[in-house]
Amino acid sequence: MEDIIKVSIAGVAFTLEKEAHIRLENYISSLEKHYVANPNADEIVNGIEERISEILSEKGYRGSVVPVSVVEELISILGSVEDLDEDYVIKDKPEVKRRIYRDVGNKLIGGVCSGWGAYFKADPIIFRLIFSLAVILSFAFKSELFLLWIVIYILMWIITPAAVTSFQKCQMRGEENNIGSIQMGVESGSRAARKSFEGTHKVLSKISRILAVFCGLVVVAVGLCGIFVTIVGSLGLTLIDAAIPFSAADFMTMVTNCSKWVSVLFVILAVLVAALPAVALVYGGILLIFNLKSPKWRPGLVMFLLWFVSLAGFVSIMISYAANFPDNNGYYHQEKMTLSANDTIFVEYVDCKKYNDCQVLVNGDKWEYNLFYANESGDSAMMVCYPHLEIHRSGGFIENPYLVSSSVVLQNGLSLNEVEEIRNGVFWSYSGKTLYLSPKIVQKGEAMTDILRRVALRVGPDVTIVVKEPVPHRFEDSFDLTDWKFKAVLELLD
Repeated sequence: MEDIIKVSIAGVAFTLEKEAHIRLENYISSLEKHYVANPNADEIVNGIEERISEILSEKGYRGSVVPVSVVEELISILGSVEDLDEDYVIKDKPEVKRRIYRDVGNKLIGGVCSGWGAYFKADPIIFRLIFSLAVILSFAFKSELFLLWIVIYILMWIITPAAVTSFQKCQMRGEENNIGSIQMGVESGSRAARKSFEGTHKVLSKISRILAVFCGLVVVAVGLCGIFVTIVGSLGLTLIDAAIPFSAADFMTMVTNCSKWVSVLFVILAVLVAALPAVALVYGGILLIFNLKSPKWRPGLVMFLLWFVSLAGFVSIMISYAANFPDNNGYYHQEKMTLSANDTIFVEYVDCKKYNDCQVLVNGDKWEYNLFYANESGDSAMMVCYPHLEIHRSGGFIENPYLVSSSVVLQNGLSLNEVEEIRNGVFWSYSGKTLYLSPKIVQKGEAMTDILRRVALRVGPDVTIVVKEPVPHRFEDSFDLTDWKFKAVLELLD
């Protein structure tokens, strides 16, 4: 019985006659010696071994012994190193018919576009750009075609086989599958892959740079808007300081019953919590726009840590004094009024003449009347706040007109009995078709106990309402006799 040897060729097991094994081993050794100086030697020899395995499998020798005659035949098909010319072409070998494959050795996603490039002898970047532009333009014009393009690519990915073996790679390029074409395919594939990678890398780098600059501009714009809002908010605190007879910190202390240094710290922390993210956005946007690297001391991390500490302090103060903020279950009262269709109601602001020497905020229109006094006299500074008067008229005669009053109570460390006493307190009275409104006087340093005092009259369209002092008003037109800075106080207290 003739000696046989079992070998693995390109990962496939074959059984060869001893003489066939020696002939094949010498053939492969000659190839390895020939390509030893080639940087793609391993890939070329592996490709030749793959083709040898394919030829033997096609001839049905996966389960039978390969004789030496078959080895001689496959060597004649592939050619020897002596048959190669300077262009790696074996003489008298016709070009084979091309076939579309996915070029997985030169892929970015699935190798579809690179396979088309190999089939049409074109740069795969052309097909990638065409496909990308088709998707982007379809999406930009809100067309559903962009989904169709994606589906087409996925279908081509599924339907088109991958060029895995050397024979398939040669078919994809339309080349005869001999050692010359395998060598040329490997080398051209390496060059094409490098060229494609470099070209794609340049295109993607430019696109990514444009996107980075665009995103940086957007981020900087958002950050600048945040800084602007923070500055406006800080100026708002300044306006409050100018509008009321004591500082914003004093006002917060009076509202929450906290110490002044806590009020100042709370305001500073609030500004930092609002401003630091905006500053960080501007910083990050500048890094993106100019492609800069963050310094070693990591200002972004420093800003984040400072913001986190500020936020923790801000939240801690909020939680500590939350019990002193307005109680939503404030005072509410409703009382019926006896009126005829054409009656007149007079509104009198009690003791308003006593404050003629104070700065005044007074304005009114068809639906409301506001009155506020301020006296800036150092430690004796005070605010005189009259209830906000609202007029609600129905479209027709109201058989039972009524008055509604309300206020919000600040806990400020008060006991439940004290809170209840404030809720039951009367800051208005109605007698003889005259509505009397009493002020709330707030001294500097005195804890505020109730705010948002309101009185609303629900009457018919023909009832006349008249304010005599300090500025006469019949709720038929609008007026504003105050400096603009007092409006911040009106919005705050009212």
